[in-house]
Amino acid sequence: MNSLLRLTLKNIADKKVRFFLTTLSVLLGVMFTVGVFIFSDTLRAVFSDLSEDIAGRTDLSVRSQQAFGDRLAAPTVDPALAPIIEEIDGVQATAAGIAEFGIIVIDEEGNPLSGQAPTIGTNWVEDENMTSLFLTEGSAPPTNSSEFVMNANSVENDDLTIGRTYTIQLPVGPQEFTLVGAFNFADPDSDQSVGAKLVSFDVDTATRLLKGGQGWDQIDIDVASNADEDAVRAAVQQRVEEACSVGEVTCAGDVEVITGQEIQQEQEDEFNQFIGTFQTILLSFAGIILAISIFVIFNTFTIVLGQRVKEFGLMRALGTTGRQITTTVVGESVVVGLASSALGFGAGVGLAYLLRWLSDLANLDLPLDNFVILPRTIIAAFVVGTLVTLVAALVPALRTRRIPPMAALRDDVGMAQKEVPRRVVLGSILSGAGIALALLGLFSWWLVMLCLSVIAIVLLIVGGKRLHSATGRWAVLVMGVFFMVMARVTDFAGGEQWMALGIGCVALVIAVNLLSPLFAASLARAIGWPIRLVSRVAGKLSTENAARSPRRTTTTAAAIMIGLALVSTIGIASQSLQATWRNSLNDAVRADWFVCTANCASGEGAQPFEAFSPEFARDLEALPEIESAVSYRWDAEGLAVPAGENELYVYSVFATDLSETERHLDHDLIEGSFADMGEVNPDVHNVGVHEDIAEELGLGLGSPVPANFNSREQPVVFVVTAIYSEDIIASTSWLIDLSTWEQYFTRNLDLFASAITANGVSQSEARTAIDRVAENYPQVDVRTKQEFNEDQVGQIGTVVNIVNVFLYLALVIAFIGVANTLALSVIERTRELGLLRAVGMKRGQMLRMVLGEGVIISVFGGVMGVGLGLIFGITIVNILPNDFISTLAIPVRTLVIYLIVAAIAGLIAALLPARRASRLNVLDAISNE
Repeated sequence: MNSLLRLTLKNIADKKVRFFLTTLSVLLGVMFTVGVFIFSDTLRAVFSDLSEDIAGRTDLSVRSQQAFGDRLAAPTVDPALAPIIEEIDGVQATAAGIAEFGIIVIDEEGNPLSGQAPTIGTNWVEDENMTSLFLTEGSAPPTNSSEFVMNANSVENDDLTIGRTYTIQLPVGPQEFTLVGAFNFADPDSDQSVGAKLVSFDVDTATRLLKGGQGWDQIDIDVASNADEDAVRAAVQQRVEEACSVGEVTCAGDVEVITGQEIQQEQEDEFNQFIGTFQTILLSFAGIILAISIFVIFNTFTIVLGQRVKEFGLMRALGTTGRQITTTVVGESVVVGLASSALGFGAGVGLAYLLRWLSDLANLDLPLDNFVILPRTIIAAFVVGTLVTLVAALVPALRTRRIPPMAALRDDVGMAQKEVPRRVVLGSILSGAGIALALLGLFSWWLVMLCLSVIAIVLLIVGGKRLHSATGRWAVLVMGVFFMVMARVTDFAGGEQWMALGIGCVALVIAVNLLSPLFAASLARAIGWPIRLVSRVAGKLSTENAARSPRRTTTTAAAIMIGLALVSTIGIASQSLQATWRNSLNDAVRADWFVCTANCASGEGAQPFEAFSPEFARDLEALPEIESAVSYRWDAEGLAVPAGENELYVYSVFATDLSETERHLDHDLIEGSFADMGEVNPDVHNVGVHEDIAEELGLGLGSPVPANFNSREQPVVFVVTAIYSEDIIASTSWLIDLSTWEQYFTRNLDLFASAITANGVSQSEARTAIDRVAENYPQVDVRTKQEFNEDQVGQIGTVVNIVNVFLYLALVIAFIGVANTLALSVIERTRELGLLRAVGMKRGQMLRMVLGEGVIISVFGGVMGVGLGLIFGITIVNILPNDFISTLAIPVRTLVIYLIVAAIAGLIAALLPARRASRLNVLDAISNE
C-alpha cells in the first residue's frame, strides 16, 4: 500500500502543470462556495448581534396584532395606554417606539444624503435603560419640534455640522430642523447602524410628523428587576384588553404583549430570510461552476490515463492487479481534490475579503471586522472539492482495469471505450424500465419525478447501448424532448411543470453530449473551413486533429456548451421579457410624466423607503402647466381574504385616485367601471380586482368580498366594481381608491406619481414647471413617459447582467478546460509534431495549427451551446404565461457575438499550448516515447 501511495504522489509530482490546471478548475468552484458561506455567515452573525443589542434593552412591548403583512403597515397603539401600563405592579417605566421610512435629509447643497440603505425616522428615548440611541456629540437630545439628532456615522460620512439647519423630507412634506447632536445606535461605543441613516426627534414631534398624530408603533416596557416578567406580561395583557374593551383608549384591533426575545427572533428571521436567499442564489452559480469543472476533470484524467496505458500494462505484467491500478488513479484524484479544496478554501477567504471591500465601496457600512468561519464551511470545502474530483475521475479510473496487460503494451492501444456487447433481452428490459419510470415520474410529485427521471436516464443509456451503440443516446434525446413537450401541453401545477422542463433540458444536454461524437468530425470540418482559407496546411491539420478524436473534442467542448446554453437561454428570455414589458408599458401608460425615486421602481419592485410625501402630487396638481396629477401607493401584502378555517389568501393592494386613473393608465378593463369607485361607504367599499384574482376566488361584478387589511384587525366588506387585466403597473392587485387607503393605512407615502400636461403647454415648459416643484424633493426623478418605460425595461437588463457575470466565470473555467486539453494533446502528440517539423513544417505553421484546433473546439462547443440555448429559451418563453412574456424576441446579434467571443477565447486558450508545440526540439520530439 505504501508503494502505491508513493507511486500516486510521484505521478502527480511528474505532471505538475497538468494537475495544476485540473486543480484550478475545481478551486474556483470551491472558492465560490467557501466565500459565499463565510460572507453570509458573517452577515448573519452581525445582524443577530445587532438584533440582540436592540431588543436586549426591552423587556416587553405592547403592539397591535397582525395576522399577515409587513409590520410597517400595522395599526398604531394609543399613547394613552402608556400611563395606564405604568400603574401596573412590576412595571418600572414605559417608552414610545416609533419608526418610519421615506425620510430624506437634504445637505447644505440641496442634495439628498445618498446610500444603499434607507433613512429611518424614530423617536428619542430619555430612559438610558431602554434606549438604543446613545448621545456622542452635542449639548442635548432634541427638546422641541425644530430639532433633530442623527446617527454618528451619517454625521461624519456626510459632513453634517451640528448647529446647522437642514431640510428633511417627511410624510407631511419638507420641513427645516436644526441638527443638535449625534448618537451611536445599539452600542454606546460604536455606531451599529449598518449603513442606515437614522434621524431622531422628540416623541411628540415624531408622533405628529411620522405617524400623522395617530399613535405609536409600540410601547416598550422596562420590568422591575425584582418582578416576575411572565406575571407582569400577563397583567399588562389583561389591563390593555380591559382598557380597549371599555373604550378607555382607542384600539384599532387586538393588542398583544411580546417579550424582547420574541422581537429579537422576529428580526433575526427577517434578516436570515434575506441572507438565505442571497446565499442560495450564489451557491447555485457555484454549483454550475462545479458541474462544468466535472467535464474538465473528466477530460483531463481521460487524456492523462490514455498517455499512461503502457505504464499500466507494464505494471500489470509485473503483478499489479487491476484494482490496485484503479486505486492508484483514484488516489491521484483524491490528492488533487484535497489540494483543490485546501487552495479553494484559502481563495474563498480571499473572496470574502473582496466582498467586504465591495460592500465598503458601495458605502454599505457593514461591520464585518471579523469573519465567521463555521466548521460546516471547512467540511463543505473539502467534501465538495474532493467529491467533484473523485466523481469526474471515477469513470476513467475504472476503464484502466479493463485493458489486458499484454494489449496495453501495444503502440495502438488507448483509453477509448469499448463497444458494449449486445444483449437484446437485458437491453430491452432496461430500456422498457427506463421508459416506464419516465412516464411514471412525469405525473408524480416533483421530488419523485426528479428521482425517477434520473434513474430513467441511466436505464435508457445503459439498456439502449446494449441494444445498439447509439440507441441509448437517442433514447435520452427523445426523453428530453418528451418532457419538454409535456411541460408545455400538460396542465401541470407550477412546480411539476418547471420540474418537467428542467428534466427535459438536462436530458437534452446529456443526449447532445452523447450524440455529438457522431457528427463532431463533420461539424469540425465545417467550422475549420475559414481557417483553411487563411492557412491551407495548418488549417487542414487543425481540422483533422479536431475531427480524428470526436469523443475528446466533444467532451472538451461540453463545458463550453453548457455555459453558452445557459447564457443564451437567459439572453432570449430577458430579450423577450424586455420586448413584452416595452409593448405593455406603451399600451398601459397614458400619462405624459412620471415622478419616482432614483431607480423608478414600480409595482412589486418598490420598497417602503423608496417613497415620498403625497404633497408632491398636490403641488403638481396646482401647476397651471399640469392638467391632472395623481399619486400611487402599493403594499405587497396589504390585504387578505379568508380561504377557510385559519387560512388566508394574501394579496397586494394598489391605490390611486380612481376617478382620474383611466386618464393616466390603461388598466385594460374587462368588466365594470372605475368611474364611481372613489365613493367611500362607511360599511361597504368598492374595489377593482385583477382577472387572475377574480378567477381564483370566483368573483364577478357585484360580488361582495369580506377582507382584512394588514393595518386593521376587523374585516372590511368590498364590492367588486371592476375587473381589469393590466399588471405591468398595477400588478396582480386589489385596486382601491386613495380615500380608502387613507382610511385604513397608517403609511400615507407615494411610491410614484404621474401627470398629464395641460393643453397648449409644450413638453419643455411642463418639464420646467415640474422641475421647479421637484427642487423641494431632491430624492425624486422626473421622467417622460418614454423615459419611464425605458427605466422599467432597463431594470431587467441590469439583473441579467449580474447573472451573466457569474455565468461568464463558468465559461472561463470551460476555456481553461480547452487549454488543458490542448496542452495534454501537445504532450501526447510530441513525436507526431516532431515528425511534422522534420518533414518541413515551419514553427509558424505549427503555431497556427494548434491555435486553429483551439478555435474549432471552442466554436464547436459554442454552436451546440447556442443551439441548445435557442431551444431552451424559446420553450421557456412559450411556457411562461402571456401576461408575463407574450413576445418572443431572439437576440440574433448577441448570439453571433457569443460565437465570435467563443472563437477568440479558444484562440487565447490555445496560445500557451501552441507556443510550446512550436518550440519543440525536433530531435527530442522524434525520439519521444
